[in-house]
Amino acid sequence: DLSPDTRMWSCELPERAEGEQFFVGSEAAQTQRATLNGRTSHVLRLTSEQLTQGELRIEYTIPPQGRVGIWGEVDVELPTVSESIWIEELFVEATFPAGMHLFNSPRGWTQEFTWQRTGAFWTRQPTERLSAAREQLTSSDAIAAPGGVHYGFSRFGATPRLSFVWMSRPLIVLLGAGLTLLLGFVLTRFPALRGPLPVLLLG
Repeated sequence: DLSPDTRMWSCELPERAEGEQFFVGSEAAQTQRATLNGRTSHVLRLTSEQLTQGELRIEYTIPPQGRVGIWGEVDVELPTVSESIWIEELFVEATFPAGMHLFNSPRGWTQEFTWQRTGAFWTRQPTERLSAAREQLTSSDAIAAPGGVHYGFSRFGATPRLSFVWMSRPLIVLLGAGLTLLLGFVLTRFPALRGPLPVLLLG
């Protein structure tokens, strides 16, 4: 959201960003490029009419690097803004292709999804905070969540990047089956571990 006192807004996009577009409300906005210390910034000068829109949105894509395997680490660069601009809260929603899942949550971020039971199955659902932020961003038919596996995160203040590890579904199933077989072997090999005391100690 834009503060009513904001007259000029600038940011630096990731180095490999392509097809960048800036919107104020539902209208496309033109920016000027300025180079300082070898770094290129996008500068947006806001009119009084644009300030009434109350929302600034940036869209861009970053082409993938390398081949997608059964697991990997993703390091996503985020736009950086001028030190004079304060970002109160930041929401990020990562969408994975079907069959790929998050292995660990990024450090310094809060999960914006919960597990809810639907009949015999548990499904991952966005929190009310993320749903409200998503509705606010999609009010101008801007961003519709595509198909895939969605994970939402939030944090207070700006940060230059978002890092996490993902795994494919076959690898997750393989790891789960392997740990189950290992536990079964240990319990078979050492009958004394079958009592309730070892379970309590592990808990």
